[in-house]
Amino acid sequence: MEPRVTSTPAKQSQTRFSLPQLNTEKLKTSFYDDMQVEKIEGENINEDLNSFYGLVQYSDDTFIHYSFEKEKDQYFGKLFYVAVPQKPTEAFSNFQKNIIYKMIDVSGADNPPQFFQELLDSPKITKYTECVVQQKQSKYVMVEMTFCEDDDRTDISLYNPKS
Repeated sequence: MEPRVTSTPAKQSQTRFSLPQLNTEKLKTSFYDDMQVEKIEGENINEDLNSFYGLVQYSDDTFIHYSFEKEKDQYFGKLFYVAVPQKPTEAFSNFQKNIIYKMIDVSGADNPPQFFQELLDSPKITKYTECVVQQKQSKYVMVEMTFCEDDDRTDISLYNPKS
């Protein structure tokens, strides 16, 4: 039997990931279209010349959290995840799927709905203590979906698998 691991790969990752400028610009704007602005309950957004950070909470308790630093005209992600308040075996709302698709688009996937379905259908990694992890490599980063029993939510994270 495999030993149980207490931290999933996205949480263990210490290596930043890079995204092209166009993708980081999408990130800064795509979560604020008309439909989503109405559903924002709280936000903490900060941007300066060398970094940008965001924590957004929507009315259904979906969260987006990201942090990027700029070096020589390139952005490096320290963290980027979406937390959805339900199990991955339950149907995601259209609103939640829209947010997830936008995140997957930022990751470099050509067809976000198809990529997300393939992520949902990917093998379940069960060696993590009380958590089930599913992963799929996108163009620029690894996309990880995690459900832990004690959280009662699904986290979808982007991270650099080469850490």
